[in-house]
Amino acid sequence: MPTTADPTGLDPALLAWLRPLLGEVALVRPLIGGITGQMLHVRRADGGPDVVVRRWSGDEDWRREMVRREADGLRALAGADLPLPSLVAADPDGTLSGRPTTVTTFLPGAVELDPPDLRAWVRELAAMLARIHAVPAPPLGPCELWASSDLGWLAPGDEAGESREAGEAEAAGAGKIEAGESEAADPGKIEAGDAKAAGLRRDAASVHAADAGLVRASLELAARAPDPARAVLCHGDYQHFNVLWQGGEISAVVDWPTVGLADRGLDVGHCRLNLAVLFSADAAMRFLDDYEQQSGVTVDPAPDLQRLLNFGPNWPEFIPLQVDGRAAVDGPGMAGRVRETIQRTLRRAG
Repeated sequence: MPTTADPTGLDPALLAWLRPLLGEVALVRPLIGGITGQMLHVRRADGGPDVVVRRWSGDEDWRREMVRREADGLRALAGADLPLPSLVAADPDGTLSGRPTTVTTFLPGAVELDPPDLRAWVRELAAMLARIHAVPAPPLGPCELWASSDLGWLAPGDEAGESREAGEAEAAGAGKIEAGESEAADPGKIEAGDAKAAGLRRDAASVHAADAGLVRASLELAARAPDPARAVLCHGDYQHFNVLWQGGEISAVVDWPTVGLADRGLDVGHCRLNLAVLFSADAAMRFLDDYEQQSGVTVDPAPDLQRLLNFGPNWPEFIPLQVDGRAAVDGPGMAGRVRETIQRTLRRAG
């Protein structure tokens, strides 16, 4: 006899875990833009506040760690003056819910990827990040550091082939690097530590097609270790996909599995990378100017540049999945915009 589908629209294992926590619930809708698992807007039958259920797509150790990190971070920030969700429940190992899962409060607002006034929008993004960094640092561990294993995209168009041998030799002078376990699309764990352990010195073979001078200058600056005394509360994945807007203002900052302590340049560089990818180098540079003006702090270019170098050849593939038709996406132009941002950042750093 065929099994009748559950009228809630939720997986039976998940539903069995949620009922003791929330009572009877029903799926409102899947939330779009997630690439690491399901994001579900769920409504309670008892009239209590709606929640967001995040179910990761696998149960690898790093995914479990992401659930633990987000749960610890949201608990630590429960009293902070920030527009962020509250933790309702977490099942890091997925033993109760079927997969590593978090449940957080649902917050109103929507991701804005096609702002009517890009300049004002960038300024508001920078102001919110400055506000996050101003919160007294809670007792959290360091942010995980990510690294792309392929810098071939730094090649300046057709000139790449002509500079291949020179690129290999000169990039090797910047020191070898071990590739990180992941890239921004699927950020597996990389043990937090110094710049070398984070994968900031890359194997020259991975940059064989890149402009030698640009690669050398970028790697040398990015490999400079930040001052631990400058560590602040960092979101770890602060960018426009994780910011909700309502009435022309930011209403919430969501998606905190990468929260921790780090140099503020980590968050600044990550947001600037995403701005360059979807918009322009101008937007990325203006964000840096706006952030420094709003925070009153000069950003260390080393961690900022380290995050800019996290672009990889798979970004044109997964960014359209995140955008999901909400804005135009110029995939072929992404690498050029990031390259321009890096060049201008190096000039700015002197």
